[in-house]
Amino acid sequence: MSSEKAAHNGYFLGKRLKELRTENELTQKQVDEALGINTVTYLHYEKAQREPPLSLLADMAKYFGVSVDYFWDLPITDSKSGARRGHTVRAARLFLPP
Repeated sequence: MSSEKAAHNGYFLGKRLKELRTENELTQKQVDEALGINTVTYLHYEKAQREPPLSLLADMAKYFGVSVDYFWDLPITDSKSGARRGHTVRAARLFLPP
């Protein structure tokens, strides 16, 4: 992955994490404790300075009740026609075992 694309992905991840946290009226401390990570580490994710491992990303999606692709602002593609629709996944549930 190019550094430009990685920076773009990290930007959306950080933006989405902060949006979800504030919309749910949570503190960074509450989120990092729920996820079992260090406060500074979580802060780096929100500021797009680091990207979490895939397993933690799945836990974050489950915690906030969104799909993993929500973090990267991926457009929805119609599975029959392959056409891209003009909106993104907003609150699709990620089906992971509890």
